[in-house]
Amino acid sequence: MSVLYKTLYKLPIYFWIIVAILILLQLYFIDFPFFWDNILLSSKIAHHYYDTDFSQFWLPARLDSGHPPFFGILLGLLWKILGKSLWVGHLFIGLIVILIFYQFRLLATTYINEKYIPWVLLLLIVEPTMLAQQSQCTNEMVLLLGFLLAVNAIINNTWYWLLLGLLLMVSVNLRGIFLGSGLFLGEYIYLLVKNRKFEYSRILPYVITGILVILYFYLHYRHTGWWVSNTMSDWSANQQLADAKTIIRNLVLIAWRMVDYGRIIVFVLIAILFYKNRKKINFGIITYLIIASFFILSIVLLAISNPIAHRYLLPFYCMSLLLLVYWIQSVKHAELLFCITFMVLVLGGKYIVYKQPIATGWDATPAHWDYFVAREEMLNFIDRSAIGINDIATAFPCVNVNYYSDLRGRNIDFKNYFDTRSTYNYILYSNVMNDFSKEDLNNFNNLVKVYEVNRGPTNCILYRKDICNRPIN
Repeated sequence: MSVLYKTLYKLPIYFWIIVAILILLQLYFIDFPFFWDNILLSSKIAHHYYDTDFSQFWLPARLDSGHPPFFGILLGLLWKILGKSLWVGHLFIGLIVILIFYQFRLLATTYINEKYIPWVLLLLIVEPTMLAQQSQCTNEMVLLLGFLLAVNAIINNTWYWLLLGLLLMVSVNLRGIFLGSGLFLGEYIYLLVKNRKFEYSRILPYVITGILVILYFYLHYRHTGWWVSNTMSDWSANQQLADAKTIIRNLVLIAWRMVDYGRIIVFVLIAILFYKNRKKINFGIITYLIIASFFILSIVLLAISNPIAHRYLLPFYCMSLLLLVYWIQSVKHAELLFCITFMVLVLGGKYIVYKQPIATGWDATPAHWDYFVAREEMLNFIDRSAIGINDIATAFPCVNVNYYSDLRGRNIDFKNYFDTRSTYNYILYSNVMNDFSKEDLNNFNNLVKVYEVNRGPTNCILYRKDICNRPIN
């Protein structure tokens, strides 16, 4: 306890101001429902363990996406202790986010003058994907914490913290395995380049983690008959090996994701400052760690058919902010460059929304917050009207509007628009839904608009088919 007290006592006042901001943000998020993939990866999996009193470790096929389920187990356990409410998940994520900022500050002190560390922490607060993800109950925050903890542990040569960081990463997400492999590769190459030999004493955390990962997936295979690709799931088509066209698409997506939502200002400034300082660049161990982990993860993302989401690259958005402030601190007009970057990230996260059929990464931008208000108003209208729930079809993520997303006990199961067996007279549309084709969107223009809600950059529209009740597909 005394060690913890001394650690907290030594933290500067600006860090506690940052913590206060994070707490206020989490209070704002406190009743946000589960959203996007977290309806499955967090809520439904947690419900499985909660409802079965943790008597069934292995997930049923309809819930098993291949990711280790330990985030859902922990969330279900917290529900058992504190009650099944949205605030429980947000409280847990809030604590994780504070630890992320602590680890990020610790990393920044290694490379950045203390005067400029508040800058990089403020940039991390407004980083669009970071802000959007921390507003959700998602395993991405645990993955990011593990990554930062592992990076700090490698730099400071503390094997036990490295082991903890690796275990956090691999226990919640498959990407944690590839990020951890990248950190091992980066550390291995750095030690060979600098010391001409690899210190085998540093390999122990990777060996322990690797053994546990192999053991888990072996037992998983014995139970399910598959390793990481569930052929019985709705998403199995996105877990296949990519062809040449898909690899090119994924390469473009990685580049686009890195500069999206205003992040282009970060990489433009980094490129300019890198060029100006190219003769005095010293490639430290963090450079090897970031490049190697980015390389390994990118190879895996390129090789599979799954579309690349913004959140997959979240650790590297954070690292780019660190690199930017590292360069900014040594140039004139540093304050001006910081203010410009800050404003571009704020505005980019709030207002960059693509017109359909171009898909917006809604879970990666704060712009999706307005959707909760629009959706609630639409649901209230449907409740007041004489329209039956079974007469309405919609698409992801609104098709999952029930107690899995809201935890309010209500069960609103709309029909799935893409289920060809469904019959219905109404269609609930929102620009948050990315699955509709251009043809679908054009067909909607021929329908009767019953009710429309617009909130910020998001909307919800209830359409009715024409009087002849012709199918629109």
